[in-house]
Amino acid sequence: MAPLEAQRARLEAARAQRHQGDAHAAIAAVNDLLAQPLSTELRVMALQLRAAALGDGGDTQGKYADLAAALGMANQDDLPRWVARASALAAATALELGQVSRALDHAIDALVAAQDPRVELEDHLSAAASLGSLFTHLGAPGVSAQILEGAWRRVGPCSEPPWVAYVALVNLGHALAQVMPMLSGEAQQRAAEQATRAHELVIASAAAGRVCRDAARGNHANLLAQMGQPVPAQALLDALETDPASWAPDHAATVWQARGRIALAQGQPALARDLLSEAATAYAGAGLQLEEAAALEQRALAQQALGDLPAALADLRLSLQRSRSSGREGVERLASQVFTRAQEVLERRSLTDAAKTLEQSNQLDPLTGLGNRRRWQRLVAERGSQRVALLLCDLDRFKSVNDDFGHDTGDAVLRRVSAALNGTARADDVVIRWGGEEFLIVAGTEPGSGPQRLAERLLAAVASAGWDDLLPDGRGQTLSIGVATGPLDDPKLVLQADEALYAAKRAGRNRIVTAD
Repeated sequence: MAPLEAQRARLEAARAQRHQGDAHAAIAAVNDLLAQPLSTELRVMALQLRAAALGDGGDTQGKYADLAAALGMANQDDLPRWVARASALAAATALELGQVSRALDHAIDALVAAQDPRVELEDHLSAAASLGSLFTHLGAPGVSAQILEGAWRRVGPCSEPPWVAYVALVNLGHALAQVMPMLSGEAQQRAAEQATRAHELVIASAAAGRVCRDAARGNHANLLAQMGQPVPAQALLDALETDPASWAPDHAATVWQARGRIALAQGQPALARDLLSEAATAYAGAGLQLEEAAALEQRALAQQALGDLPAALADLRLSLQRSRSSGREGVERLASQVFTRAQEVLERRSLTDAAKTLEQSNQLDPLTGLGNRRRWQRLVAERGSQRVALLLCDLDRFKSVNDDFGHDTGDAVLRRVSAALNGTARADDVVIRWGGEEFLIVAGTEPGSGPQRLAERLLAAVASAGWDDLLPDGRGQTLSIGVATGPLDDPKLVLQADEALYAAKRAGRNRIVTAD
């Protein structure tokens, strides 16, 4: 197995350990992996997995630190799919730490990154699900619904999404079900329909895998039980392919909550109380206060049915406490500004990109697409006194081409020569149309870089570019090259290359002369 494939396999094995509820083993496996040289993408993935495992163990500070590290790496290496994911997760984690303003800043970063066309469906849905849950917890269901509906439009009418999107679809369905009770009217109905559609897509697909299908069954059973449909909810739970006891605690809690709601609907309050207690404890351990509040509220109904009114009132008070975290006054107003602020960031970025595009186009020759004199000036400003080799090239007897075949043919010859030069130059070389039929190549002078050998390849490339279609009299096209080496910003360097070029012309053309 190749090293990269082996590293990915180890990461997936650690992920499986976490899903099986063994967070400590997952963390240890990730630590071993992080001690090795990894690509940035794999390191970001490993940090996000360790963050999730740390969160399972209640280490929210450690979880946030890993997500911040992953986010920094993803930003530095311009990996928008991981920026979107890490930002959304960091937003939710910052909220767990009571840092509302920071959570909103991360949410804006996630929304902006998710607009990048390189972000795939899986990552867009994952970010949207995390943000939907975030704003539901913040008490801003309208913002949550807007984010989730936008993500759902990305899924569209497809009946079989890319397989990598299934986990994200499960999370999206959960987030939609979570926000549904806080909505009303058509918005609530849309959320319920979209959550159902997300779950059904996963459940019906063999490609999703057993664990993913079961997660969707658990989420949907909980949604149906919440909507007062215990019979189809129980049918989904009966169809589970894996044991929820082997799941991560927060995922298993969804099943306990669904079973508790079904038991309550079927007149079994004692069983409902016990199941909802398990769910509330698991949600509390995962820091999911809103889910814990819902489980406690249901448990209060079970306590009331058992005639234990003091316990019911205690559960209701605790549920209210969990659903109203302190220090969040004005959060809904702030949350409503998220889209506006994200749009402002996108507009600024668009203007910056447009300015860069304009600047780049101003540095290009419109006929050949090569750099022009402005590109040369920018290059000198950027590299300063860096030692380089200049190869100044001039087409031999080009005036006769224009005279004999016309300027359209002359332009076609210039474009073909440009393609030959650009295709022969090395990745770090810069090819510039110096003016008329002159071209300048800025090349490195490191040991083994060989400006003389490069010049020879350029001569051969132009001579063999196939000229019979443009120059049917068989004359072909050649060029002469003058080479000079020295600091890029030395004004004498171009003059030296120019003198060497004309020495090549005087010596008979189609040759190379290097300045003394």
